[in-house]
Amino acid sequence: MSFRSGNQQWAASYGANYQAAREGWFRKPLALVKSPFITTLWCDLDCEILKSIEPIFSLDKEDSYIAIARELSDGDSPYPIYNGGVILYRRETMLIQAFAEHALCKASEYWGDDRLLSHLIDTMKSRVEVLSPLCNWRINQGVPVDAFIIHWVGEWGKKYIRTYGGLKSQIEKKS
Repeated sequence: MSFRSGNQQWAASYGANYQAAREGWFRKPLALVKSPFITTLWCDLDCEILKSIEPIFSLDKEDSYIAIARELSDGDSPYPIYNGGVILYRRETMLIQAFAEHALCKASEYWGDDRLLSHLIDTMKSRVEVLSPLCNWRINQGVPVDAFIIHWVGEWGKKYIRTYGGLKSQIEKKS
């Protein structure tokens, strides 16, 4: 599929702000390599932290390691698709370096950064710890009673958090 035809198809699937969203998505890998920390937990800006994320850091076991949640559906992909909204990783991980390099020169071949990262995990045979869905909960899965992080994916999710500020205050009121 050419970039032009793929881009039109992808825009129809995502919505009117697809091009602007892509620009941000493919900057993420460049930001990941700039972390000054040995271990980093990346959370997209459209993620809402509901409770302590300290337990997620217990997954940090060794060098060259990432922890990431699987997508609900892999669609037509020949390999597993991961959601990069929440990523626990080590600074020196070769996968993260490759992610940044490919974002610069191969972004046009992928719908978004998640597809690029998933392809790299597959082709590089990278070791991945799969995060619990509670660490990268999508609201279309239902109300997140025990979730650590809600990832408000899509245009409607961003509109919701801009308008209502998320769910944490509502959950805390009921506790």
